[in-house]
Amino acid sequence: MEIRDFTHEEKAALVGLVEFLIESDQSASTEELAQVRSLENILGSDDYRALALEVDKQVSGEDGLRKFLTTIKRQEVRELILEKAIEAAIPEGIRGRESSMLNWLKSEWGVDINFPES
Repeated sequence: MEIRDFTHEEKAALVGLVEFLIESDQSASTEELAQVRSLENILGSDDYRALALEVDKQVSGEDGLRKFLTTIKRQEVRELILEKAIEAAIPEGIRGRESSMLNWLKSEWGVDINFPES
């Protein structure tokens, strides 16, 4: 499974989660921006931006994002989304809202993945 194989909704969930995690720091590091560029290369810059805008308009806050993420049902997609999200969050350290979101998502999706918390 590759990100290119995701449905539109699954791509939106990935982009929305990554954007949430990067914004949680209130500043984006060079490494975090590199993760975004990597996703932009996979999805296409215009598509990435369109997905980010779509999620921003349709999903209200952290609770809305959590509700949206529960709609993702394919386990293989869940695992890849979580993997990419963790890669985006690691450079600045995973703490606070990032840690809370990722731990909730691990539990909600039943994904057994460990990440370094700081």
